[in-house]
Amino acid sequence: MKNIKGTLQSMGISIKNPNAVKQLVAGSAAGFATGYLTMMVGKKVIFAVGGSIVAFQLAQSYGVTKMNWDDVRSKTKAVVDKLDTNDWRVKAKVYAKSNMCFTASFVGGFLMGASYT
Repeated sequence: MKNIKGTLQSMGISIKNPNAVKQLVAGSAAGFATGYLTMMVGKKVIFAVGGSIVAFQLAQSYGVTKMNWDDVRSKTKAVVDKLDTNDWRVKAKVYAKSNMCFTASFVGGFLMGASYT
């Protein structure tokens, strides 16, 4: 969060500034870039994950690999239990409520960037 704030300030954009035009421009640009990159990287990740699942199932059907699913479930549950998901959600909610203009333009820019691909 500090890095993003510092980057925006180095470009002369202060999102705490009450100037709505600056917030709209910053939010739209950041949202568009995030949406575009998410979709570009997301397509490649989805393809890789899907291909891995198909390859794994093929190897498992030919008896090349054996999987202990009970062990996988127990290890996954242990990792998930350690995650603290509420902390970043609370921070994001507070930030979004305090910068409504930036947040709305970010969402709009994200959707435009996601549909641009």
